[in-house]
Amino acid sequence: MRESSYIMYPEKHFAVVWFKTKDINLKEIIKINTAYKNDKHYSDIHYLVIILLGSNPRFKESDLDKVIQEYTQNPQKNNHIRSVFVVDTPKTTAFAHLMISHTSEQAFYCTTLEKAYEHLSPPFSYSEFLKKVQS
Repeated sequence: MRESSYIMYPEKHFAVVWFKTKDINLKEIIKINTAYKNDKHYSDIHYLVIILLGSNPRFKESDLDKVIQEYTQNPQKNNHIRSVFVVDTPKTTAFAHLMISHTSEQAFYCTTLEKAYEHLSPPFSYSEFLKKVQS
């Protein structure tokens, strides 16, 4: 099973979170969220892309409050300016919409990396963005 992961580029104030498992459950959300938000460079990040392509959120209704709590709690200062969820199914779109409705930064969802780059407007080129996202 492939594990979800993240990578930060603090010098570019940019991070990527990949959900790589077919089914995203509460345990996985807690694991990736804890690692990402406790990273020493978390407060350096202004632009975040969260890739949900090929994933399927599998939460019980009773888990939704905990998922939202995990997403909105910040053990360090959150300096995100913009975040974008890249989605490809109705379920990932609904999940992204739920998360976006509970965040303070400008947040979007879309279906392509090109559109994600446009929404983020990071201070580096699209080709550099693709290299970082696809690494």
